[in-house]
Amino acid sequence: MPDPNLHQLRIFETVARLGNFSRAARELSITQPAVSMQVQELERAFGTPLLQRLGRRIVPTEAGLLVLRYAREIFALVEALNVGVAELRGLQRGTVRVGATATFVDYILPPLLARFRETYPGLAVHLTVLEPETLIQQVLSGEVGLGFAAEPRPDPQVVAHPFGQEELVVIAPPGHRYERRRAIPVVSLRSDPWILREVGSEPRLMVERLTSQRGLGITPSFEFSSNEAVKRAVIAGLGIALVSALSIAYELAAGAICVLDVPDLAIKRTLAVIHHRQRRLNKAEQSMLQLAREWSPPAFQPRTA
Repeated sequence: MPDPNLHQLRIFETVARLGNFSRAARELSITQPAVSMQVQELERAFGTPLLQRLGRRIVPTEAGLLVLRYAREIFALVEALNVGVAELRGLQRGTVRVGATATFVDYILPPLLARFRETYPGLAVHLTVLEPETLIQQVLSGEVGLGFAAEPRPDPQVVAHPFGQEELVVIAPPGHRYERRRAIPVVSLRSDPWILREVGSEPRLMVERLTSQRGLGITPSFEFSSNEAVKRAVIAGLGIALVSALSIAYELAAGAICVLDVPDLAIKRTLAVIHHRQRRLNKAEQSMLQLAREWSPPAFQPRTA
């Protein structure tokens, strides 16, 4: 049995509602023979009469009443669908799927997401914390629409939109012997206890690469599985660490840590929003991308003694 189409159902519903083929034709702006033909096609599709004449009026048969009820439910669903799509186009509803590295999630994205929510309160954000390589993979696979990373790995299928910088700094507990010293040689920190993230993590790999390039092969005294734990360990006086300056604003302002002036380890990395080159961003993703490109994290201001 062929499936009835929306056009036929609308014609049938109009005839059943008005009780007259001629009035239905006028309302639908089509000819009366066209109305009759479409109703007949619908009846053939169901294999049973749907309309009958009662005096001078056309009324539904028992089967016609069933079709009429379901047809109106279908029309209501179609209307809801149209409204939903229209709202999505107008950025009143929808979901943005975002992937980001841990530093972004902890210290960079919250104020940006707050601004996004203020501007588009009807949009939801699904945020996933990912390591840099996994982030690239999920952007390429379409699992996330937008990715946030520092110095993302170049890929011909990925577009990167820079929007700020992240500076890496060496932090130490207050009273460190080099707290007031300027331009500390990196080798002077060889004997200090270093606090690093866990083996294999992106921050750990970055620190090991940078210190190795500068002739400072370090063996960590402590390893932790989060950026916050690393900071807490420094505050407790367990050692020094290389962290993102964006992660220490509160601790620095409170005097809980100090930043050592180590020019060789004061590295700046570009922050970027990335997406698949060949994938068309939806309206919600375009809006978040635009907000990110117009917004930048606050510049790092070292605390003066």
